Amino acid sequence: MQSQNKLSTIKKDDDASPQSYDNELDCARSIVKNEGWNVLFFHGLGITIIREIPSFAFYFVAYGLLAKSAMADVLGGNAAPLVFGAMAGWAMWIPTYPIDIVKTIMQ
Repeated sequence: MQSQNKLSTIKKDDDASPQSYDNELDCARSIVKNEGWNVLFFHGLGITIIREIPSFAFYFVAYGLLAKSAMADVLGGNAAPLVFGAMAGWAMWIPTYPIDIVKTIMQ
C-alpha cells in the first residue's frame, strides 16, 4: 500500500476548499505564482519587527540589571547566566505577548 504525504494550508474564508500541496517546494512555487515573492519573504515582517524591538530591549535591560545585582554573587558564575536568562525571558514575554498574538493573527 502506497501512502501519499500531502501538505495542506488553511484557506481564507472566501475560499471554498483547502489547497493541497505535494511538498514544501510545491507550496512555495504556488505562493510565488499566485501572490509574488514579497508575500513569500515579507508577509508579517513589519509586525514581527514591531514585536522584536521592544522584546529584545526588555530582555537585555532585564538581564543587564540582574547581572549587576547582588543575586549574581549569591548564584555564582555557572548558575547566574541560566537563572538571569530565564528571568529576562519572563521580563521580555510578559509585556510583549499581546503584540505576539496580534503578529500571529496577522500572519
